[in-house]
Amino acid sequence: MEYKQELIVNKLVLLGNGFDLALGLRTGYADFMYWLKKKLILEAFQYPGRRASRHYYGYLENDIYTIEIPGTTEQNWGIWLTQYKNTKVSYEEERRDFYKFIRNQASSLTVKPVSNFINQIDKNIENLGWVNIEYIFYQNLKVAKGSDINTLNAQLVQLKGYLKEYLIEEQDKIKSESSSFSPYRSRICQSILQQNEFNPEVDLDNKELKLGKIQFVNFNYTNTVSKLIKQFDARQELITNPIIQIHGGLDESMIFGYGDEEDDDYPRLEKTGENKYLEHVKSFRYLQNSDYYDLIRFINSSPYQIIILGHSCGLSDRTMLKELFESENCLSIKPFYYQWSEEYEEEGEPRTILCDDYFDKVMEISRHFTNNGLMRKKLVSFDKCEVMPQILNRI
Repeated sequence: MEYKQELIVNKLVLLGNGFDLALGLRTGYADFMYWLKKKLILEAFQYPGRRASRHYYGYLENDIYTIEIPGTTEQNWGIWLTQYKNTKVSYEEERRDFYKFIRNQASSLTVKPVSNFINQIDKNIENLGWVNIEYIFYQNLKVAKGSDINTLNAQLVQLKGYLKEYLIEEQDKIKSESSSFSPYRSRICQSILQQNEFNPEVDLDNKELKLGKIQFVNFNYTNTVSKLIKQFDARQELITNPIIQIHGGLDESMIFGYGDEEDDDYPRLEKTGENKYLEHVKSFRYLQNSDYYDLIRFINSSPYQIIILGHSCGLSDRTMLKELFESENCLSIKPFYYQWSEEYEEEGEPRTILCDDYFDKVMEISRHFTNNGLMRKKLVSFDKCEVMPQILNRI
């Protein structure tokens, strides 16, 4: 019988917002903005009165929106709220009708973004993710001057405050005993790893790859990964390190900003001598605790495979991801991808085609490498990757 030498390989699991979405939580940017606009309109109705020689049934102004209700929208709004409280319609229908209601009430209800930054993200609600919001913030910051920098920072802070409030409500909808975690547990905790998922230039001949430590790096603010770990058995818990909550949690530790120090314009911002340009640079915020150093110690300790679950690998986390991907100890990068079906018609007959975002993920990952040849050796090929497990119904 041929003896095989064991090679212990750790797993570094990167969790992004797609993980929470796959579990059924409504943590997308469009969901948050729907919640926020409803909340602010309700608040505006609590402040009627006369402003600038005009009577308002409701008025609200903050760092994100100005809401003006000069007409008798209150009665119509009450009817709309009652309709959706007492009837069973899908969440998607309710959200669609909400924006239709705002458009129809345009003469007596205005919800106006207060700046170009807010206007950009407001106009693209359905197409943006959190990483895109951070990117748009950074693009606006690069051209901001004087007091506009302070205004932009204040807008991001207020947006972050509302996001914290929303996610605290949302994360409680999924319980620790939920069966939604089972597919992730089985995939993450496999004790024997497959050689064909690893860099072909690494000498793996006559070696059996065995799982060492598991390190979760949670880029979300929610606590869903801790609920996943609660379903691990005693052996799995023993090999699982404390979670690295790299962007903080739903408290004062929350980090929301940008992390692309590789951008050509970043040195220019540093050289201005204005600290307000750097107020929301993620790498500075990482110094609030030892999580970042714990992560570096982990990647320097042993060979590891990266598992990507729901992380877009966008440029707002470029500095950190580049360090994780290009490390000599990183032997493999395995992204889980989304798959969906699209309907179309061909010669009068309905057809269905399966679509996926594997190659979109690969292109995002490639932006964190200075050597694309190295990237191709580390990335697990499509036929060896897996579809992201998802529940069928949103919570």
